[in-house]
Amino acid sequence: MTEKKVMDLKNGDQVQGFFLLKQADGKTGSNGKRYLDLVVADAGGEINAKLWDCQKGEDEIYKAHSLVKIRGRVDEWQGRLQLRVDKIRMTTAEDGVRLEDFVPSAPLAGEAMLLELESIVSAMKQRDLRLIVAKMIEDVREKLLYYPAAKQNHHSIRSGLLYHILTMLKTAERIAEVYPLLNRELLFA
Repeated sequence: MTEKKVMDLKNGDQVQGFFLLKQADGKTGSNGKRYLDLVVADAGGEINAKLWDCQKGEDEIYKAHSLVKIRGRVDEWQGRLQLRVDKIRMTTAEDGVRLEDFVPSAPLAGEAMLLELESIVSAMKQRDLRLIVAKMIEDVREKLLYYPAAKQNHHSIRSGLLYHILTMLKTAERIAEVYPLLNRELLFA
C-alpha cells in the first residue's frame, strides 16, 4: 500500500495516509445503518469518502478542519471516485503532520511574517501611528496567521492576508524611495 496524492488515485487503489478532513456528516442509510459521509483532501485535491457502519457517537469524533489518518480502498460510484474507509483515526503529534502540508499556504511561514510585520511597526517613529497600527495587528493577530487575502484568486491561501500585507509594505517602501516627499510611516500605516 503506497501513499498517493488524491489526484493520482484510481479505482481499486489501496490507500493509507494522512488527509485534511474538510467535511464530516453523520447520516443514516436506506438500510437504517449509520455512516459517515466525509470529504477528505491533501494538497493535490479532494475526494468523497464513506465510513460505513460507523459506531454511535463516531460522527462526533471527526470534525471538519482536522487531520486524520485513513486506510481504505478507492471505488467508483456513479462515475466518480470514492474512498471507502476501513480505518480512520485522528492524527497525533507523533505523526509529524502539519496543516500547512494539506492546504495551499503562503511561501513564508506565518509566524515569521508576523514577526517581520511587528518589527516594521515597532520601528515606526511616529508614536500615534505606531500605537494605532500595533493595536490593529494585536486585535487580529491569531487570524493573520491563517486567514487568506480573498476567497479565490488573489492570495487565497493560508496566511495569504499576512503575505499580502507584507508584499504591500515592500511595495510602499519602493514607492517611498521614488517619492521621498511622501510621509513614509503614514504610507506604511
